[in-house]
Amino acid sequence: MKVFIAIIPLLLSVGTFANPTFRFEDGVIDPRCPAFDNPMNPFHLPHARDCGKFLKCFNGRAFTIDCPPGQEYGPKIQRCDYPSYAQCSSALAQPDPAEFRFEDGVDDARCPRNDDPMHPLHLPHPTSCQKFLKCFSGLRFELDCPPGQQWAAHLNRCDFPSIAKCKRDAATFQVDQDEEIKEVEVINEVNEVQDSLDVAVEETVDDEPEIVALPMKAEFVYNAGIPDIRCPRTDDPFRPIHLPHATDCGKFQKCFDGRAYVLNCPPGQEFGAKINRCDYPQYAQCMLPKRKNLAKMMKKAAAYDDDYYYSDEEFPLESSEWTDEQREMIAGVPDIRCPATDDDNNPVHLTHPKDCGKFYKCYDGRAYLIVCPAGQHWSVRYDRCDYPKVAKCTIRP
Repeated sequence: MKVFIAIIPLLLSVGTFANPTFRFEDGVIDPRCPAFDNPMNPFHLPHARDCGKFLKCFNGRAFTIDCPPGQEYGPKIQRCDYPSYAQCSSALAQPDPAEFRFEDGVDDARCPRNDDPMHPLHLPHPTSCQKFLKCFSGLRFELDCPPGQQWAAHLNRCDFPSIAKCKRDAATFQVDQDEEIKEVEVINEVNEVQDSLDVAVEETVDDEPEIVALPMKAEFVYNAGIPDIRCPRTDDPFRPIHLPHATDCGKFQKCFDGRAYVLNCPPGQEFGAKINRCDYPQYAQCMLPKRKNLAKMMKKAAAYDDDYYYSDEEFPLESSEWTDEQREMIAGVPDIRCPATDDDNNPVHLTHPKDCGKFYKCYDGRAYLIVCPAGQHWSVRYDRCDYPKVAKCTIRP
């Protein structure tokens, strides 16, 4: 019993050492630490100079904690472990967060009242290259660069002297500061006049404004487009639909409002279907069907030329003069396979019973006859018109 009583103080001392405590005041505000903590996924940071320590984030502050004896902190595994597993490297450790008190801030007209945490404003120090000024809530705070580094104004950070190239002295800083203060005062006066008179003040522009060349817009007439089933009725300006030309690699078709418009590639370039743009031939790799097969396809496609379907001059005005094929295309025929309500994103298409070069499109419960482009067949698998080798239509007229 006496032995057990003597061991109790020893156990208490060991328990106290195993569970070190820290005060909230000991934490250093660190922008890398989130304001709201997740107890199931705590946030840890490596120490700047000691692999046997790490930083634990809590309520936006970083607290320094020691690893167990003989262990190091591993940033990849997010815990302390033996050096062979931790693989701690000083290069992975970030510099210590800057420490400053709000009371030490000095009013500066160059510092905005509302800060952008993603783009903080830093200013060079007036007399020392080893220091810089950080803006926060309209105040400037003096901070030190890490040992051996200097402030680089063009990089907006501290770096080695060979990279920073700091040549700051009191005389040059005073001149630049006076000029910046004058500019700020002029801006403040303009803002006061604008608020009092409630008029819009035009921003000052350089004497020689930068000229930006805009790309030329494609010029085409709306009526020149040919309805194409491959072109959607609703266009996405960020993902335009382009189609290859049937007979010319130097041209392509651009979809707009359900129509296909023929456009020319720049001189010396061809349209590449895989890259969806015009480029040099070695990159475009445009491939047209052989002339022998193309002539055969064009001859066969001449039987269902549908130019007059889109011409008001040759189109018969009297419905009594329409042929059966024209009636199917213009007025449509009732079909129980066509839904009463149409879905623009998922239109319903039907195969033609006798001709691979034609198909039916459902609209408002009726089926309308449509002819595929010259030399193409209707593909049931891809739900569009395409070249015969791709469509693989098995219907024979």
